[in-house]
Amino acid sequence: MTQFYERVLEVIRKDNRFFSQNGVLLKNALYEVTMQMDPKPIKQLYSN
Repeated sequence: MTQFYERVLEVIRKDNRFFSQNGVLLKNALYEVTMQMDPKPIKQLYSN
């Protein structure tokens, strides 16, 4: 499970919308994009 989580974070880090300047994961931003069904993060996860 840890490998999966690390892989997801690795892919998500490529999108600046999801992390603050300090490198903290912005869970609300990730949730909003997920609820809007934004294809960009889904394509990034799928291609990895």
